[in-house]
This record gives sequence, C-alpha cells and structure tokens, in this order.
Amino acid sequence: RPAARAPAVPSAMRPAPTTAPAGNAGLLELLLTLLAGAVAFATVTLTLRPLRRALTLRHLRRPYWAETLEQRVSNLWQLALVGLRDAGFRARPGEQPEELARRVHVDGVAGCASVLERARHGLGLADEELGAMAHAADVAYRAARARLGWLARVSAAVRWPLA
Repeated sequence: RPAARAPAVPSAMRPAPTTAPAGNAGLLELLLTLLAGAVAFATVTLTLRPLRRALTLRHLRRPYWAETLEQRVSNLWQLALVGLRDAGFRARPGEQPEELARRVHVDGVAGCASVLERARHGLGLADEELGAMAHAADVAYRAARARLGWLARVSAAVRWPLA
C-alpha cells in the first residue's frame, strides 16, 4: 500500500530577499549627509570670516564704544600689525615696536611705534598725537597691503586670527 503523505507544514525558514541589503543605502545616505554638512560648515566659516575681519578692522579704527586713550593707541598699533601680517611681516619674540619699524621699512609704522612707546612708558599723550597715530596706522596698513597680489588679499580676507 502506498505510504501516506505527511501533511505539508509551513517552513520556518524562508528564502532571503534578492534585493540589496538596506544597510548599504543607509550608510551612503549618512556619508552624503556628513559631506553636505562639512561643505555647509566650510561655506559659512569662509563667508563669515571676511565679515568678522571687517568688523574688527572698523573697531580698531573707530571703536564702537568709548575706550581709554591707551586702549585707542593699542588698537591703532594692532591695525598696523594686521597690515604687516597681511604682507607677511611678523614681530619676533621680544622685539620692540621701534625695532620692528626699523626692520620692515613700511611707511607709517615708525610713527605708530613712537606713539605706542610713549604710551607704554606713561608719557602724556595729547589728542593730536592720537590723531597722528590714527593717520600713521592707516598709512601703515595700506602701505603694507599695497605690496599684496590678489591671491594674498583673498587669503588675508579669510585668515583668523588677524595679527
């Protein structure tokens, strides 16, 4: 007699789907999101640096709030240093302002350095000396940057810190 067939039992194991695993798509999506975030961060950073530089230079020339005479002198010296840094000059460790002025030979730096030295040593400064230093700092900034090519100007616009 023929053997009776056993009833069909649904299999507990099913064949694997033939589509690609979802893990690869998720990983690719994550990498693209990270790349887009990095590009956005770099774009924002490079866009905001020139704005930050412009605001800082404006404050060094004409402060947004009232400052002491000594602080104004320091701000104007920083303005001259920014121009020198853009042109590739850096003060050496321990170098005094007048030594820097003699070394770099940039118009206006010597005038700034002499007023700065007087302010540092507590010698009285008159308001007209502050005006002369403001003019000298602006001359130094412009004279130093006049030596720059277009690529150096672009790189200076996004460089931080300034001095």
